[in-house]
Amino acid sequence: SRMDVGDEATYYCRKNGLKYFCFRGTHNFPELARNLDDKFKDFGVDRVLDDNGKVMFMHLGRGIQKTLGAYIKPNKVYLKDWNGFCNGLIND
Repeated sequence: SRMDVGDEATYYCRKNGLKYFCFRGTHNFPELARNLDDKFKDFGVDRVLDDNGKVMFMHLGRGIQKTLGAYIKPNKVYLKDWNGFCNGLIND
């Protein structure tokens, strides 16, 4: 299966025989973004979907580095964009 395998928690679970569960997301399945609610469709972060295709988690990616201003790459979402998006959801 296609999934993100580099995180420490998943590695620990696999190494120690613990159960874990993975949801599908736009990082490994970009085609999922086509069917998202409009408010989530064009926001350029990885989104994880529940079994009903609703966004249940969004990942800023490089969040600490972006917060500290240590990560700069064209056309990426940064903390100010993230805050603006979240504030828009709250005020929607």
